[in-house]
Amino acid sequence: MNMEIWCKSFLSIYNIIPNLTNSIDKLINVKSVASSGFCLTSTSSTYAQLENIAILTQKKVNLINLKLLCDEVLLEMNNASAKLIMLKYIDGLACEEILKLTALTRRTYFRKLKKALKDFELRLYTKILKNNVLYKNFVNDSFFNNIFEKINVIEQNLISNKKEVNISNFSSGLCNMILKQMKKAF
Repeated sequence: MNMEIWCKSFLSIYNIIPNLTNSIDKLINVKSVASSGFCLTSTSSTYAQLENIAILTQKKVNLINLKLLCDEVLLEMNNASAKLIMLKYIDGLACEEILKLTALTRRTYFRKLKKALKDFELRLYTKILKNNVLYKNFVNDSFFNNIFEKINVIEQNLISNKKEVNISNFSSGLCNMILKQMKKAF
């Protein structure tokens, strides 16, 4: 588990978690309606639908726990570090906007952001490790791993092209990608 990638991924999907959980609810509703025609000859089909509903429900619980964990970590951090992370990842502000708001120089901003992300990473990793069930849910979930891998590839491509990651555009595109993956999987 590469915690740097995971932390940036967690922060990147932070704003879209409510949309994702609502979409999961809709998928669960569709699956439950589809499985309501129970008959003795198709019990395996009904069982498969119920299994899918249980998997989707667990994914929703994982997403909610993820958001709560991020909230806890941000509350524990010093205000200046938490503010930088929130401005960049949660509010989706561009570097120039953050520089104006914080009156930091570009170099200081990037240095402090890097330090804040390391602090966030360490705190989040500690919390996840303390909760063994949560750790297993995230580490063993190919759904989350695939999403985080794609986020990392997108971010690395943007960095290599010397483009700043616009979190709000990134998040909406990411939300669509995740929803398509969920619909394909279930």
